[in-house]
Amino acid sequence: MEAEFEMTNLGKLSYFLAKSLIEINLKLTKGESEENADETMFKQISGTLRFLYNSRPYLSFSVGLVSSFMSSPKKSHMLVVKRLYRYIQGTTNYGVLFPTGKKKLELELIAFTDSDCGGDPVERKRTYGYVFMLNDRGVLRSNQ
Repeated sequence: MEAEFEMTNLGKLSYFLAKSLIEINLKLTKGESEENADETMFKQISGTLRFLYNSRPYLSFSVGLVSSFMSSPKKSHMLVVKRLYRYIQGTTNYGVLFPTGKKKLELELIAFTDSDCGGDPVERKRTYGYVFMLNDRGVLRSNQ
């Protein structure tokens, strides 16, 4: 690969990201035949998560996904919310690092985006997200 791509050897891996927030390719549905969850508890937990993602923006997609089922939560939706809580509990020491001391004379803007057209099986809405980084400082947004 080094012959084809520019690569840098960073040495042994010293840290790695935690488990994913939600299962990969998870498609939540209204599940009409599924058992209902406690609606009040689901709303309280989801509301707490919505407050929390203001300081941890990478949670926004997952929280938005479960929040769309607030009117009639099912047991499967509650399991996803509990998984989010376990993830947060295991990553309390994690955070976004904002480098200091670097001063660039030129502005550098980097953008990444991704989308899924019609990936929501319930309402057939699209999901998208983007990251903009200006001089190594980023802004993340995800929407469903």
